[in-house]
Amino acid sequence: MLYLRAKVIAGLVALAMSGPLFSQDVHFSQYVSLPVYVNPALTGFHSGKFRVNAVYRDQWRAIPAPFMTAALTADAPIPIKALRNDRVGAGMFIYHDRAGAPGLGFVTTDIRLQGSFMKMLSYSQYLSAGISFSYASRKLEYDNATTDAQWTGWRFDEDRPIGESFDPVTGFVDMGIGVAWFGVPNDKLQFLVGGSAFHPLRPDISVTDVYKDKLNIRFGIHGQVQYNINRKLAAIPGLWAWMQGPHIEGIAGLLFKINLSKRGGGYYGGGDVHAISFGGMFRLNDAVIPMVRYEYEGFTIMASYDLTISQLSRANNGFGGFEVGIGYIMLEKRGRSQFKTPRF
Repeated sequence: MLYLRAKVIAGLVALAMSGPLFSQDVHFSQYVSLPVYVNPALTGFHSGKFRVNAVYRDQWRAIPAPFMTAALTADAPIPIKALRNDRVGAGMFIYHDRAGAPGLGFVTTDIRLQGSFMKMLSYSQYLSAGISFSYASRKLEYDNATTDAQWTGWRFDEDRPIGESFDPVTGFVDMGIGVAWFGVPNDKLQFLVGGSAFHPLRPDISVTDVYKDKLNIRFGIHGQVQYNINRKLAAIPGLWAWMQGPHIEGIAGLLFKINLSKRGGGYYGGGDVHAISFGGMFRLNDAVIPMVRYEYEGFTIMASYDLTISQLSRANNGFGGFEVGIGYIMLEKRGRSQFKTPRF
């Protein structure tokens, strides 16, 4: 198994040094738990005092080169009296991603600072625009990999030089932009639609000076709706779609939300939130994703699992990625917030 892992990552090393890669960003199943990652225009997109979310994803453990991604977000609306009914939001997003086992893969760390401006269109609808600035580092770990320069004719000698010259760590600055339209027009309906674009600077993320590996621009669209069927049950369909170079990802699904509280409490600004949601998502040509989420006051915990349906299932036996999300929002007291924001 160790030899197989070495071969897999040695292939990655060879690609990194022999030609450009078609790089793409990390992906998640619980985009609903990471609105700040989806679109910078959703920074401060809540009626609480502040919000934090954390997501951990463990993917493809059944194959030699698994993926592990951890993300943390924090954001808050900034009250400015001069804006009256308009608002600004500020926040940050950090993720750490490992592709491959320790010593055999790529490690990426990304830190972003984000801001947004939300313009009131009516008492229940807002138009928002946001921007993010980031710094990311990308490291190639090859301690456990071997190359043909280490072959003695009888065996691989790990003490011999690998015969290649490159800098295993690269860093780059980047940015992203986004717009969103959201609202709560009545007690039955909440909605959110938006679009975003990341990496317009197309930074070079290559670990070698021989070839460039420019990060493709990632375009995204997303939308969610919550329709309250009655006081106890709501349906929440959602859609997220990304295009980055030759890669296209589409994920859509439906959650059913059961209200366990004695009162409505359907908004971030409303307290008395107690609900459980269940359902699933479908990632195009990749996976079926069952999900469950529990909410109590400002706390949220969500779990999902990717069941692979693509050809990769032959290698991982259908087991894809486990993902868990935890969030907290400091809610305003009932009736205090004048900002009516959807809570999906």
